[in-house]
Amino acid sequence: MSFALMGDMILCARSAISLRPSARIGLVPDCGSTWLLPRLVGKARSVELSLMGERLPAEKALEWGSGQSRL
Repeated sequence: MSFALMGDMILCARSAISLRPSARIGLVPDCGSTWLLPRLVGKARSVELSLMGERLPAEKALEWGSGQSRL
């Protein structure tokens, strides 16, 4: 997910999932995603993804990101 957030455009299949595995293995999120993700999906959703380590389906990611202002 961290590398995808760094791009200007994110393109993925409907069957794709995004994941923040750092929560599952006890590491700090990497690649600047702690700065990027809250600005793209909001603070509450970012914290949820970071702490829970659950899979985010592509369609839900599109829904969350729609209408958000870019950096």
